[in-house]
Amino acid sequence: MMRWLREIFHPAEKCTRVGHRVRVREYRVYLYPPAARWAVAERAWMKQSSCSRCNHADREEEISRTALDGLTMDSDRWDALERDGRLEI
Repeated sequence: MMRWLREIFHPAEKCTRVGHRVRVREYRVYLYPPAARWAVAERAWMKQSSCSRCNHADREEEISRTALDGLTMDSDRWDALERDGRLEI
């Protein structure tokens, strides 16, 4: 009974106990506003692992981050970046 309750609150424990495969997704995002004053935006590589069966996702990890001093995009993508603070590519 305790294991069942613990796995409800922490689904990753069930995934490891049952033997579900882990799916790793790496993707690139633009972040706004940047940490550097001179930069327009920042490009970051993110990594997130999730269970391939129940789709329970872990937190995102930042692999690397680069400040950009120039960036060209459509105006609707710029609006989305300024509004949300992040734009997945």
